[in-house]
Amino acid sequence: MNLQIQLVSINTLMRMRGSELSAVEQISIHNFPAGSIVMSGHESADSLTPDHAVMHSAESSPDELNSKKARVMFMDDEILISMTTGQILSRAGFDVSLAYNGAEAVDIYKRAISDENPFSLIILDLNVPGGMGGLETLRTILEINPAAKAIITSGYLNDDIMSNYNAYGFAAVLPKPFSTQDLIEIVSNNLYAAER
Repeated sequence: MNLQIQLVSINTLMRMRGSELSAVEQISIHNFPAGSIVMSGHESADSLTPDHAVMHSAESSPDELNSKKARVMFMDDEILISMTTGQILSRAGFDVSLAYNGAEAVDIYKRAISDENPFSLIILDLNVPGGMGGLETLRTILEINPAAKAIITSGYLNDDIMSNYNAYGFAAVLPKPFSTQDLIEIVSNNLYAAER
């Protein structure tokens, strides 16, 4: 697969985190199978702040994207994990937004509420070094919307939050590493449950 990246190399991108990404005016990654990721410093329906990305299928028209109800946000500080997971969800037909730490996730969530285009489900990484992790992020989001539905994901399977996720306000747990099937299944099951 040939990835063409404007302004920065893929290795540089993988090493970046929130504040460093803010220095990048625009990054475009092309030629993902059936999809694309765009990061931009300009605000519009198809352009984003530097610290997060919205993903969609290249085969979808703007009207089709706007008509989709199942919006999913995925938050993980590892850019490669975020991009890969976002691509999988996008190809499965979900409208996906990415965040790289809890503060970004809260900001994206607030804007979605303000735009009257809320998320149906959010997936939060438990640990974000130097940033707001999944639990604190969920607590903040629940103050905005007590009905928010979230899944916690982590490789720290012995953590009490992973073992007793319901007690901490999460609807489900997604252990790392996870397969494409595991990801789609848990997202779909929780979205269907939300609609019943």
